[in-house]
Amino acid sequence: MHNKYFNYFLDCIFPEFCLGCNQEGNLVCSSCFKNNPLGGLFCCPVCHHTTPHGRVCEICQATASISQIIALTTYNEESVFGQLIRNFKYSFSESAKKIIAEYIDEANEIIQTISSSTIHYIIPVPLHRRRQAERGFNQADTIAEVVSRKIMIPKISALVRERATKQQATLSREERKNNVKNAFTLCSSKFDLQDRICLLVDDVYTTGSTMGECATVLRAAGAKDVIGFTLARG
Repeated sequence: MHNKYFNYFLDCIFPEFCLGCNQEGNLVCSSCFKNNPLGGLFCCPVCHHTTPHGRVCEICQATASISQIIALTTYNEESVFGQLIRNFKYSFSESAKKIIAEYIDEANEIIQTISSSTIHYIIPVPLHRRRQAERGFNQADTIAEVVSRKIMIPKISALVRERATKQQATLSREERKNNVKNAFTLCSSKFDLQDRICLLVDDVYTTGSTMGECATVLRAAGAKDVIGFTLARG
């Protein structure tokens, strides 16, 4: 009850406006939510060519640490969903978090693609402790929690980012690879990844350098397969 009145107070002082139509009320109004469906994006993790269910193509199999990458949609900074991701990631808007969860809940066909694989663990891409302290949360962990509830598979924090890295968005493709090289390690030995299939979760997949490096660590720990899931793909 206290939270209800507190949220009402915040809404009166700091009203929200729809990212799509600027209508006062919600961060994404019901009309804009319906007008921005997420049909899924399925491309090879390495060469980015369209493939069935986002599986790695035959040409790239030898160099891929991720066998499949599933995204809800294409990343576009100006789109309603692109603005929603930025709002969520850099401002930790509770409203953005709630709407993103609703988008995931609505994406039944996409989630079925994930559920068709025998996933054992859901693992978020970690932030460095300094970055997480600055931001106050890890967006990948929040997304992983939503997916975990949706498909009833446990989320585990199996990875840690040992080395602080520059933000990937400011770097070129080659710089991104070098930036995250050897940046991740296993959190502890308490997680048995031997012959397990892991769903690796992040907010946006662009070149794949970050998720690829994480997947390499998971496979070295015995994981049988690593599948990627993101909100959007650049």
